[in-house]
Amino acid sequence: MKLNSVKLTSMFIVFNIVILFFLMALGFFSFHTLGFDFAGTFWRSSWPIILGMLVILGTLDIYWAMNRRLLVLLQQEDWPALIQYLETRIIQKGHYSSRLIRLLAQTYLVHSNSAALIDLEHHFIEKKPRLLEKHALVLGIARLLHKDISGGVQFFSARLNFLRAARQEFARGDASWIHWYYGFTLLLEQQFPLSADQLMHLARKSHEVLVAGLAAFYLTDTLCKVLPEQSTELYAAALEGRRRVRKALPTLAAWNKEVLKIQVEIYGIIMLQALRDAEHWIYEEQAPQEES
Repeated sequence: MKLNSVKLTSMFIVFNIVILFFLMALGFFSFHTLGFDFAGTFWRSSWPIILGMLVILGTLDIYWAMNRRLLVLLQQEDWPALIQYLETRIIQKGHYSSRLIRLLAQTYLVHSNSAALIDLEHHFIEKKPRLLEKHALVLGIARLLHKDISGGVQFFSARLNFLRAARQEFARGDASWIHWYYGFTLLLEQQFPLSADQLMHLARKSHEVLVAGLAAFYLTDTLCKVLPEQSTELYAAALEGRRRVRKALPTLAAWNKEVLKIQVEIYGIIMLQALRDAEHWIYEEQAPQEES
C-alpha cells in the first residue's frame, strides 16, 4: 500500500519520539540504578556519543523539513507531480542541485520524455553552461533516445573537446564514458573509420574496464566486418582490449560485479545488453590467436 503524506509524516514524528524517549529513559535509569556519582561519571564519559546522536537526529529533521514534498512524491510514485515539482525548483527557482537535476533527468528518461530533457539542456546552455559538462552523459543520451544520432555525435564531440581543453583525465569515470558514447554514436551514424579510431584507443588505453571491454567487442563484432581492409589492425586492438579486461577482471563474476555498479545509472542501463554480449565474447569465446 502506498503511504500518503500524513502517514509518512507520522512515521517520521514517531521516529523522533522513539529516539528522544530512549535518551530520556537512558538518563533516568542510569541515575536511578547507578546513583548520582556513578551516573555522573557515565554521562561525562558518554556525552560525545549522546551529542552525536542528537546531531544526527537534527540533521535528519532538517533534511526531512527541506525535502518532505519530494520524499512524499517519491513514496507515492506520483511521477507527473514529481516532474512538476522538480521543474519548479530547478527551472523556475534556479535551485541547480546536482541531486535534483539527476533525479529530474532520470525521471524524464524513464518516461521516455527525451524531448523534455533536450529542453533542459537548452535551459542550461542559456542559464548555466557549466552544468552541460557536469551532466553530459544523461543529456547526451537523451539525443540517442530521441533518435537524433547526428546531434548525439555533435554533443559528445563538444564535451570531449571541452575535457581535452581542460586537460581532464579520460582514464576513469564519466570522462571515459563520454569518450565511449562519442565513439558509439559515430558507429551508429556509420562514420566507421572515425569510430574505429576512437574504439581502438579505448580498447588499448581506457582504464574504465567496462568501456575497454565494450570497445574491444564492437571492434571485432561490427567494425571488422564493415572495414575489412582494416580488419587485421582492428582485431589486434580488440584482442589487446580483451586481454586488458581479463587481467583487470579475471573472472566473469568480477565483470558482473562491475556491471552491477553502473546499473543504477542511465548510461549503464542503456548498454546492459551490449555488456552481456561483450561478456560472452570476453570470457566464453576462444579467439583463434589464443588457442594453444
